[in-house]
Amino acid sequence: MRQTIAATTAAGWVERKKKASLEVLASFAALALGVVTLAAGPLIPGIPSESSLRDTGRYTQTHAVPEYASLNLGIRMAYFDGRAVPMDGCSDPADFCLPGLSAEEHMIPQGVAWWEAENLLLVSSYDVRHEDASVLFVLDGATGDLVASLPISIESGKPFRGHVGGIAVSDNNLYLTSGASRIGYVPLSEVRKAISSFPADGWPKDQESTITIRGEKNLKELLGGASTAYVSIQNGMLMTGNFYHKSSAFDLPANPDNGIRSLLVGFSLEGEDSGKEWENIADAAVPSVAVAFPKSIDRIQDCIIDGDHIYVSSSYGRTKESTFCAGTLQKTDPIRDAFQDTACYTVDEDSVQRLCAMPMLEGFCIRERKDENAASAKEVLMITESGSAYYQEADDKNRVNASPTDTVWRMPLSE
Repeated sequence: MRQTIAATTAAGWVERKKKASLEVLASFAALALGVVTLAAGPLIPGIPSESSLRDTGRYTQTHAVPEYASLNLGIRMAYFDGRAVPMDGCSDPADFCLPGLSAEEHMIPQGVAWWEAENLLLVSSYDVRHEDASVLFVLDGATGDLVASLPISIESGKPFRGHVGGIAVSDNNLYLTSGASRIGYVPLSEVRKAISSFPADGWPKDQESTITIRGEKNLKELLGGASTAYVSIQNGMLMTGNFYHKSSAFDLPANPDNGIRSLLVGFSLEGEDSGKEWENIADAAVPSVAVAFPKSIDRIQDCIIDGDHIYVSSSYGRTKESTFCAGTLQKTDPIRDAFQDTACYTVDEDSVQRLCAMPMLEGFCIRERKDENAASAKEVLMITESGSAYYQEADDKNRVNASPTDTVWRMPLSE
């Protein structure tokens, strides 16, 4: 049987319009602390007043959200039908606090990838001021501890300050969205070397160990000029696509002639080493797979195809609820002439199931692990950008997000 969200019920998948305020979430948490035993984790032992985890010299791994444990419990009760668990050291034994979120560090988390071979979780972030380089944060896959913070550069040696909206790991390369309509790659051998050379107390600011984008592929023609918003890898397929939202600066549809707003393109990963794998991606005239999303699915922050199922995180705005979607792929005609040799799909709208999620949901990845019976099981690991200090302050245009969270969240999938 194909992958479906664990313990799904029809009621649980209905999009709910909960406008939970900070006070309501806190009251939920206070009640739960006294009487609730959590299904997927221990009872929260208390509310840490502050937490300083790991300092790599320039970036720290410190909870930027005050009262994060109680707030996370309230978020858990209000969203994902209670199925997602914050990996904050309280609801989950490991503390996967997102690094670089303080007001002094200015980083905004975007993409997340699971590096199975090294048991590492990778998180990409950009500087909201666009002054410092975008960074790849490396977290220990067992404890969540920050192992290294690696600034990203381009081949000229200059810092890469792009949005770095998504990252993914193959057997040979780290892939990322590298600006405009492009994707780029970094050989994993270079990432390994940078991690191994990272000193215990972090590099001084002027001696940082960087990783370099070695090549780029422009997908402007395939995406109708729209920018690449995410990149993911599953089952030997590299996937990327655009973010579309009608009432924003991202209102360029991927294929206006056919009424397609959001489009995913996928490329088969082939090649025994980094260079050959990238060469096959760079030289591909057309994608192996394309998915034209129905209009009901937009604002796509990340997307993964697993078998004939597709998973989507969708969000926009500090205070608007996000959505995590699951659906079944349905074969369709070629999207346009350029896709004649591509396996083209859409998402069967009757199959789409939605979970209401906290605001500002960003990237996610799928990790395989052993369940309590030592059987192989899959889970989704996901992040938001709401825990950044930048988004916890109101400005002239935006209200404060009442549901900030600064940790990785996990949600089980079942066979």
